[in-house]
Amino acid sequence: MLQAVAERNNYSLIGKMLASFMPEVYLEIEELVRSGQQTDLRKIPDYFAAFQLLSAESGVESRRLFTATMLKLYHPYAIERGLINVKHGFVREIRHCFGCKQQSITRDIREVVVYYKAYEEFRQKVNELAKELKDRGV
Repeated sequence: MLQAVAERNNYSLIGKMLASFMPEVYLEIEELVRSGQQTDLRKIPDYFAAFQLLSAESGVESRRLFTATMLKLYHPYAIERGLINVKHGFVREIRHCFGCKQQSITRDIREVVVYYKAYEEFRQKVNELAKELKDRGV
């Protein structure tokens, strides 16, 4: 855990140094990270309603698949690179959809980041659902 905090602090320091020494490169990287990303967390319940119509999964598997799909929409760079930092309020919105504890969603986020990288079938489902939800214009 301590190592993860140190790594996060190092990334933060590197980001600040890059922004100050090479602002044009920093802006390019920032644009790459943010491109195609959803920002309005109030849409998550709408995504959940559409997700329920599209997915045959239930229970914990449904929650994990939805969480991964929301990561793909709201934090595409993070899920693809195995990062776990999420926007403030992200966990709360997903928690409200399933009526579960915040710890469950936080644990799911850690797990689905690993699943997304390790299992092609899971990654494919997530990508298809994310595309379908985006195409529906929720």
